[in-house]
Amino acid sequence: MFTPLLKDPEKRKEMLESHLVFGCNGTAVQHVFVDGRMVVKDFEIVGVDEEQVRRDVDGLFDSIAAGMEEITVDSQKKL
Repeated sequence: MFTPLLKDPEKRKEMLESHLVFGCNGTAVQHVFVDGRMVVKDFEIVGVDEEQVRRDVDGLFDSIAAGMEEITVDSQKKL
């Protein structure tokens, strides 16, 4: 990861935080604390069953896709 800093020392000071944030990606964040609570530990979300979330989202997607299919079929019948 490389984000070049500006040559002007004053601008460099102003931009340091944004360079730190926007010059990184998710692999640079190992632990995250929110309001004193650890929410990410060793790159994993704490207290969330990610596989269950994926299954739930897959089910929602299937429902939405089925609804879209019905809308498409209904609108074609009207033509």
